[in-house]
Amino acid sequence: MWEFPGGKLEAGESVLTALQRELREELGIRIQKSACVPLKKIRHHYGDKAVLLDTWRVDSFQGDPRGLEDQPVVWAPVQQLSADSFPAANREIVKLLKLPPRMVITGECAGREEFCRRLESALASGCKLVQFHQPGLAADDTRYCLDDAMALCRQRGALLLVNGTPDMISRVSADGLHVDALGLMQLDHRPVTSSQLFSATCHNEAELARAESLGADFVVLAPVKVTTGHPETPVLGWGRFRQLSLQFSIPVYAQGGLTESDLADAYRAGAHGIAAHGAFW
Repeated sequence: MWEFPGGKLEAGESVLTALQRELREELGIRIQKSACVPLKKIRHHYGDKAVLLDTWRVDSFQGDPRGLEDQPVVWAPVQQLSADSFPAANREIVKLLKLPPRMVITGECAGREEFCRRLESALASGCKLVQFHQPGLAADDTRYCLDDAMALCRQRGALLLVNGTPDMISRVSADGLHVDALGLMQLDHRPVTSSQLFSATCHNEAELARAESLGADFVVLAPVKVTTGHPETPVLGWGRFRQLSLQFSIPVYAQGGLTESDLADAYRAGAHGIAAHGAFW
């Protein structure tokens, strides 16, 4: 099986120092701590023991990667990684890497033509994760727009989540289901299969805990900043966002008053990426 490069902490060693050392020893590359972004803490139980994988994304490095411990090394496109080719504890990393950093949340539109135009623009700008959310449309228009969304996402290689019901997912073979905080707290089990994505919007610690206990693949934590739609709603700010995101092992997207320029701040606060309606739609 394949494994991602890494290793164990030595006594008194920080995580980032260990990351630098292991990549130097295994691959002969040098990294700066400023180029490292935390992804997720993954706990895995093997039966007789448990491990904690503290996973990071390295955005740049110096040197040519090569197997210094006689191991083969390959580069592979993320979407071609197969979880079955990795040890069980590593499979969550593969799933995580396939989550794009930008999620567009669909919204108001005058009709089907404008819906397609807006979605095509968002996909062309780099959004590869789409949350279909059209509460204001009539039932027939919703069905047509959902069909269009599925077709456009397939053409662009994007993932489509439906903010709705499991039967809506089945009808178009969407990639997963998204629920709001109220719907999340009413669930007592994961509403979709393990092969489908399940995500939820959260605002506080209790909702994050429920999402994690139900096996959500990721959550959207909001609002980080003041939004034009709900300016009276108290915001988290990046400090509180970071506290909450690092408290749980589930990947977290930041939402609320954010634009593309906030992506770097989101990474620094422990986010996997950002979700936006106004900025991307």
